[in-house]
Amino acid sequence: MLTYESQMLPILSANKDKLGTFEFETQELSSGYGIADVVFYNLKPDTSKVSQRTPPIKSADIIRLLNDLGGAEEVISITMLKQRLAGFSNRNEVLTYLLEDGFIQQLEDSYRKVKDYEVGFGEVVAIEAKLKDWRRGLYQAYRYRDYANQSYLALYSPYIHRARKFIGEFEKYNVGLIEVTDTGLEIISEPKREEIRPNIFSATAFENAILVS
Repeated sequence: MLTYESQMLPILSANKDKLGTFEFETQELSSGYGIADVVFYNLKPDTSKVSQRTPPIKSADIIRLLNDLGGAEEVISITMLKQRLAGFSNRNEVLTYLLEDGFIQQLEDSYRKVKDYEVGFGEVVAIEAKLKDWRRGLYQAYRYRDYANQSYLALYSPYIHRARKFIGEFEKYNVGLIEVTDTGLEIISEPKREEIRPNIFSATAFENAILVS
């Protein structure tokens, strides 16, 4: 008999192959908008597990900055770039990072935006584990869709019947439902797979996953 939600995590980890094939996993992953109990993930083939360069600002700030600089191939005036960098105390380091990592290119009297920040996740499954509070768990798991291809709520078997009665709510919010027993798990409802959204939450989750891997 399980008495703590933390006891569910080793069971989820031992049976993660039922959810896909994953090289990495981490617990208590924060995206800046909720903390998933466990996340299984892969990285894109061209993404190093350990970053070769530590960005001088957070990934979420990089995304905001690049969004402010417009679309790809857009010409950026020196004045505009200075204005966008004015809020950073280490603005020279940030500019060097943007140039050396190929986000912007220096022209004769201006700059050109070359690319946007790309989250290095390949495939991601995020799980919220609850003994019995399915309503709160559904709300929390729903938030993980900001950075996961699939998001699940895992409930302990003695209490799963309560959530089964409201399976339509899980389908409505595209959150999957997993039943966890003392020895294994069963996928009750599988959510539709979604593409990872390039936003500040996925960038923050990726940054935090790399830091603890």
